[in-house]
Amino acid sequence: LYNFKKPNMKTIKFVLLSAALLFGSISLKAQDEQKNKGERPIQSTQQRSNNAGCQMELQGLSTSSAPVFFSESNFSGFDDVIGVQGISVNDLSGYGIGANFVGGWRGLVSLVPDSIIANSFTTTGVFGTNLSVGTGSKYGIWGSVVTNAVGTHIGVYGTASGGEGSTLWAGLFDGNVNVNGDLTATNFIGDGSQLTNLPTSGGGCNEYGDGSAGDVTISADTDWSTSPPTNGNYMFNNLIVNSGVTLTVESGTVIQVSNTFTNNGTVEVKEGLPGETWEGLPDGGVPRTKGNTLTVNQAYKSEQLRFLSRSSLLTGGSPGQEAGGSTSPDSEGGFGGGALNIKAITISNMGTIRANGGDGIALPAGSAATGSGGGGGGFIIIQGNSITNTGSIEALGGDGGEPATGTNENAGGGGLVHLISPNANAVGGTFLVDAGAGGLQTTTQFSRGGAGGASAGDGGAGGYTDFNNNVTPAGDGGAGLVLRTEVPDPCSFSN
Repeated sequence: LYNFKKPNMKTIKFVLLSAALLFGSISLKAQDEQKNKGERPIQSTQQRSNNAGCQMELQGLSTSSAPVFFSESNFSGFDDVIGVQGISVNDLSGYGIGANFVGGWRGLVSLVPDSIIANSFTTTGVFGTNLSVGTGSKYGIWGSVVTNAVGTHIGVYGTASGGEGSTLWAGLFDGNVNVNGDLTATNFIGDGSQLTNLPTSGGGCNEYGDGSAGDVTISADTDWSTSPPTNGNYMFNNLIVNSGVTLTVESGTVIQVSNTFTNNGTVEVKEGLPGETWEGLPDGGVPRTKGNTLTVNQAYKSEQLRFLSRSSLLTGGSPGQEAGGSTSPDSEGGFGGGALNIKAITISNMGTIRANGGDGIALPAGSAATGSGGGGGGFIIIQGNSITNTGSIEALGGDGGEPATGTNENAGGGGLVHLISPNANAVGGTFLVDAGAGGLQTTTQFSRGGAGGASAGDGGAGGYTDFNNNVTPAGDGGAGLVLRTEVPDPCSFSN
């Protein structure tokens, strides 16, 4: 028979306790497996505390590229749900940084996945808010690049793509935008009415043209009234007139330069209106009323001239009148000075820009006619973001013509120079807008001399002698004007 030894009570108690622990461990493992079923597996990490600057530090395994730390909230509801929140508020003078990330390629990647149905809600990849009430500068989002590396450096970069049929903006600012450095744009949509100091084509400002005529240097005498620029395009990128060279332009010309206009030579504006001639000529006379003045002899008021900023709106100064009592084709009055408009981002004149009125023609020997009148000076309008003048800008009135035996000739009024720029009041150099000179009475003459043409200054009245030998001498014309309109944005000054 088998010799069965009856166990003692200590042995029985140990066996029962071991069994209970075994079944309990199996039950807990099953519960853990059931609880973690369907959830993201936990990647093992090493926790260390040997970095004196951290209270806790996690280091990923060298054999895995999985995230070192993963936080996920599975709450489903209408409350704001935060995956990771960092708070650091320092009551002292030191900085409080809620989160600090360092990456070899990207320090922080923020994503709103396309699986999110936002309905009518606005979603943002990165959202910054600054509620500080302190006295220092405050930034919602601040970007900085500090590097000596070669290449493009961008503090904040934004792109927008996709979304057919939608509006795409790489950046949207609801408020004023302040740029301390250069602003470069390859495309601008809008009227650009408040943009200044624009590069190349001028962005949204069309006052300076699109630069499509390219860079042009005038290195020999050139007459654009007979040989205009290629394709009749007066919208240059840069335009230079060399020293010793004369560029002649038709009255009413508008030169637009999207960068710099430089004149080292002479820009000559042709006549605006021919002087009045004897009405017996085959082509008839040229009445002075075709000039751009309010009356035959009276000039514009200065504040009316200020709003005529385009030479195409102006024919030029009024022409001088023919000699009184003349039947000679040679008794022509002086022509009215022409009109020119120069618009450029930067304008530098070191030479001469001239739109003078013509002198009345001197009568031939033996003529009993009185003198003819001088023409009114022209209109020169210069508009740009920066104007420098160390040369001369002229819009002089013409002198009265010399008669043969009498005088009574009169002078044309002075013209207009109008500067439109942020530095208009500081522009120096020489400006000549004087009226021409009237003649002296030397013999008795009962016919009135031809009147001078008006412009920005009044035209001089013709002199005469009445039957009582009372002499009314020929009058000098009125001086012209130099108007300065200083505005921060010349492009907004357009009419």
